[in-house]
Amino acid sequence: MAEILGVFGDWTWWIIGGVLLVGELVATSIFLVWFGLAALTVGLADVFLNLNWQTEIILFVVLSVAYVLIGRRYMKTRATDEVDLPYLNQRVNAFVGRTAVVHEAIVNGEGKVRIDDALWRVRGTDAPAGSRVRITGGSGMVLETEPA
Repeated sequence: MAEILGVFGDWTWWIIGGVLLVGELVATSIFLVWFGLAALTVGLADVFLNLNWQTEIILFVVLSVAYVLIGRRYMKTRATDEVDLPYLNQRVNAFVGRTAVVHEAIVNGEGKVRIDDALWRVRGTDAPAGSRVRITGGSGMVLETEPA
C-alpha cells in the first residue's frame, strides 16, 4: 500500500480528490463529492502534519464517513424546504376553484374555456359559449368543470 500512495508523493491525495470530484461531475450523484473532499482534506493535513500512510488511510475513512453523514443530512434538509411555487409542473391544480368563461360550448361533456391568455380543454356539464364554469379539478391537460 505504501508503494501505491508513494507513487505521486505528496500529491497523491490531491490527485485522488481531483479524480473523485471530476467523477462527481460526470456521475452527478452528489455522492462522490464527499469522498473527494475527504481526500483533499487528507492531502491538506499531510502537508502540515507529514502523516504516515496508515494514518492517512484511517483519516480518509473517518473523514469520508463523517462527510457522507453530514452531507446527507444537509441535502435532506435542503430537499424538504418549503417551495415558493407549490403548483410548479402541476398547472392544472393551480386553477382549481377559479371560474372561467366557456369559449367553445361544452357539448356531450367536452369543450374549451379561456383562462388568462390560453384555451383549455374541459370536461363537465354541457354549457353554451359565454357562460361561466368553475374549475373543480383536472387530469393531464384537461380541466374538469361544473356550472358556476
